[in-house]
Amino acid sequence: MAIYLDHAASTPVHPEAAAAMQEVHVDPLLMANPSSAHAAGQAVKVRLEEYRRRVAERFACEPASVIFNSGGTEGDNHALLGMLGNAPAGKHLLISAIEHEAVWETAQALAQTGLRLSISPV
Repeated sequence: MAIYLDHAASTPVHPEAAAAMQEVHVDPLLMANPSSAHAAGQAVKVRLEEYRRRVAERFACEPASVIFNSGGTEGDNHALLGMLGNAPAGKHLLISAIEHEAVWETAQALAQTGLRLSISPV
């Protein structure tokens, strides 16, 4: 049995999640862009909003608070810029010395706007 230790880079999909996603991966009508005005896009939008509602219910939050993104880099950017993008100068951000490059670059960009950036050694 192989032991995989690089879950920071990628993680195997849980079988239950893979089964749920399988339908979307093989049905051409479910691959439509949910932002499209055509019928297939709108059908996908309805389904996506149902998934958003279910996630929100699981985490006891409003559906509008659930954001789906394409991966880690987009998620890192969204988290940092969403919290600190309009922060007044002088706010303080502490990151670790081993953060992903996406966190480093976004943190450094925020520091250019007046955010105080500190790096914690590991």
